[in-house]
Amino acid sequence: MTDTPITETEQTTVNVVEETSEVEALAPCDPENVSQPASFSYITENDYMTSRNTTRDRKHSKRMVCVCQFDPETDSPEDACGDDCLNRVLMMECGSRCPSGEYCRNRRFQKAQYADVEVFKTEKKGWGLRAKEKIKANTFVMEYCGEVLTAEEFEDRKREYSKQKRRHYYFMSLRNDEILDATLKGNLSRFINHSCDPNCETQKWTINGLLRVGFFSLRNIECGEEITFDYQFQRFGERAQKCYCESANCRNYLGGTKQAPSKFPRDSVVSGMREGRRKGRQSSVQNPEDAEFEKEIFDIVGSSWKLKDGDQVLAISRTMLQAETPTQRMMLLQVLQATEDGACLKKFLSLHGLRLLWSWMVDLTDTGSPEMMQFQLKVLETLEHLPITTRNQLDETKLLSVIGRWRDKSSPKGASDQGSGDTDGEGKVEASEGAVVSEPEGRPMEEGSINEASIAVKEEDGKREAELRNAGVEEQVQKDGSCSEDVLAARAAVLLDKWSALKEVYRIPKKASKLPKSDSPEEEKSDWEGSTLEEEGGGGGTG
Repeated sequence: MTDTPITETEQTTVNVVEETSEVEALAPCDPENVSQPASFSYITENDYMTSRNTTRDRKHSKRMVCVCQFDPETDSPEDACGDDCLNRVLMMECGSRCPSGEYCRNRRFQKAQYADVEVFKTEKKGWGLRAKEKIKANTFVMEYCGEVLTAEEFEDRKREYSKQKRRHYYFMSLRNDEILDATLKGNLSRFINHSCDPNCETQKWTINGLLRVGFFSLRNIECGEEITFDYQFQRFGERAQKCYCESANCRNYLGGTKQAPSKFPRDSVVSGMREGRRKGRQSSVQNPEDAEFEKEIFDIVGSSWKLKDGDQVLAISRTMLQAETPTQRMMLLQVLQATEDGACLKKFLSLHGLRLLWSWMVDLTDTGSPEMMQFQLKVLETLEHLPITTRNQLDETKLLSVIGRWRDKSSPKGASDQGSGDTDGEGKVEASEGAVVSEPEGRPMEEGSINEASIAVKEEDGKREAELRNAGVEEQVQKDGSCSEDVLAARAAVLLDKWSALKEVYRIPKKASKLPKSDSPEEEKSDWEGSTLEEEGGGGGTG
């Protein structure tokens, strides 16, 4: 990162792609001289004014590894973490553990893969930014960099800039409690002007656990065309600002309405932190950050507080990446539990759903506190509600290992030898040593096999035991609304009992280049394409 003061005159343009930390320092300009932009310090990444512990953020990011399968010998480089990459879909960049390795195409922020742009003087709007080459639709243009302020620091900056009688502000919301300010430090994206009919939009992406803002093209942008986005400007001060975008649908003024927006804008330049509660919905959330997060969830799912379509599932999954406090995560778990649409729950599972929940589970500290135990119980209830139908879904994460530890933490001696069995470090459930299955009368068992009837009897007994245990858990939880270690352990045991009967399913990839050769194309297709193998006894209690 550099803090070199620079200015750009109309004749001095900077090719973004070629910008490095060694930027030429130009002479500071006169604030009253409108022939050149005000000076600022060029930075290549956000500068946090208040130190932030990023250790947990980076650990969380490393856990979210995409499932892309890329072979440089047979696949096109364009296929390496392309549009169907799970991380890309969730607006999260891949990290160092990406299976595509150096070929990964989902690291645009990290590699500063910016479009070729330049600063220029507009006729009515002051300085702006325009394309030096044609930019295709849905292209990453550049990141919006600045100083990251807390809510308190933001208020101080507002007062300071007001005293200085600054005419231009460069605030943009990053998250509920953080604001980007590119007034003093930033990059060329600070020159992007507003338009009521913009050709770009802002998107918030998670990179190595941190949230960052980038501009993405909404349509094709021609060479020489100005780059714009909709500020959705929230008024700073008493007067609205006149809009000069001159588009057909121009709203004439920025911040012209006195009505506050329905939420703290996600993708907008802001000039104040919105206050006040939503009418018609009383919230029990006291922390201001959690209250704002609750409003974001409300804006996605509405008053029903449940998922109803795929777009909502995707939005909630992206929001889960940004949830930091137990309260925020509890609210999202409530949304999942209230969702009744099976298709929505399956969609959630397909979007790293179990891996997201697992990352929350291993983040837990002070697990003996009542608040943390209540959160653990909510996680277990959510997992029981999700349509997990195969053992593979569990083996792809280490859920079984974590839940096994929760069960064993306060279980009486020997309890872990029942139900689902012990969990190993890889998250696999193994049958307890010395387990014996009784032989039904009149039907001898073959050597090396387990009688099917005895398996059915054991599974039925296990179901009845789980139902009785579950009923006891529900009664104890409903009694006082609290959660003890015994209740948590019992709930974990119930869930492991339920999962012990799941089968493991093997699917053979459809990639033609990886399939064995066959004399008959039809025979090859019928033998391999879409074939599925099931392994009986996938659950540890019966395997």
